[in-house]
Amino acid sequence: MTETMMNVTAFKAKCSEIFDQLAAGEIDKVTVTKRGRVVGVLTRPEPKAETLPKPKAETWEEWVASMKGSVVMPPGFDPTAPAFDGVWDAEMAILHR
Repeated sequence: MTETMMNVTAFKAKCSEIFDQLAAGEIDKVTVTKRGRVVGVLTRPEPKAETLPKPKAETWEEWVASMKGSVVMPPGFDPTAPAFDGVWDAEMAILHR
C-alpha cells in the first residue's frame, strides 16, 4: 500500500494530479495535514463502487418495458389526486418565509 502525506498547500497545488494518481492506482492513500495535524484522508474507492452495471435495454422502449411491475401502489392510492389540498403561499402573495 502506497501512502503519501502532504500539507494543505501542496495538496491544493497538486489536487488534480493526486486524484489522477489515485484513479490509476499509483498511490492508495493520501493524508492531508494542516500545521502538523491531519485534516483529511483520501483513499481509492472500493472496486465494487467504481462502475455501475450496464443497462440491459438498448432502446427507450425496452428500458420502459423493463420497469414493468417495479412500481407498486398501495390499494386505494389515486395517483391523479392532488398531493396538497391547502392554500399555497403564492396564492396569499407570500414570497418568502
